Amino acid sequence: MFSEKTQAIGQEYTARHGERAGVFGDKPYGNYGLWARKGMQIDDACAALTEAVAERAGMTRGDRVLEVGCGYGAATLHYTLLHEPASVVGIDVSDVRLEEARAYLSENGVSERVNLRLGDAAALDFDAGSFDRVLAIECALHFDTREKFFHE
Repeated sequence: MFSEKTQAIGQEYTARHGERAGVFGDKPYGNYGLWARKGMQIDDACAALTEAVAERAGMTRGDRVLEVGCGYGAATLHYTLLHEPASVVGIDVSDVRLEEARAYLSENGVSERVNLRLGDAAALDFDAGSFDRVLAIECALHFDTREKFFHE
């Protein structure tokens, strides 16, 4: 299913899972943030980057969203609450991250609108036109290759 490179990325993220405690703030973001103003904390900066991407993508209420590299679900929760998409499919290369994301999204009451699954950005398994918006926040450097992702 996954290329050798994508498998290696998934294994790396799975191996690093236990080391992430204390690296980020209280929310399980996986991005390094958009430090838009002085005095921001990591959670604020991560939310700012998530919001900037959602706004740039033109996300609106009722959209069908694909989030590539959904990680632990913090960005998913952010834009699901704020922009109210009809549905979200999140893919990631790590089962551990997806398990954590499912629990986080369930705890925060949005799991009924979100479907998380293992997936490869360069080999998407969806019909054309399945989504109104596609997000990929700080993960495209891992795609094998970005050209294949854009073709998908």
